Amino acid sequence: MEHENLKNKETAQLGIGAVLGCADVPAVRVRHYNAFKDEREDGTVIDTTANTYFVIPDYNLQITVRWAKVDCDVLR
Repeated sequence: MEHENLKNKETAQLGIGAVLGCADVPAVRVRHYNAFKDEREDGTVIDTTANTYFVIPDYNLQITVRWAKVDCDVLR
C-alpha cells in the first residue's frame, strides 16, 4: 500500500504545471519590429509554425498574437 501511494505521488508531480514551470527549458524570447507603428515589441514564444511565432506579448499578457519570423529577432 505504501508503494501504491508513492506511485500516485510521483504521477501527480508530472502534471502540466511541472512541465511548464521547468527551469531546465528557458523561454524563447523574440523582438518584433512592427512596421505599422514603427515600434519594437518583445514577447515569449509559446508555439511556432513554418513562418510565424505564436507569442504572448509583454505589453498584454492576456492575449496571444502571431508574428512573422522575418520581422523578428530571437533574443534567447
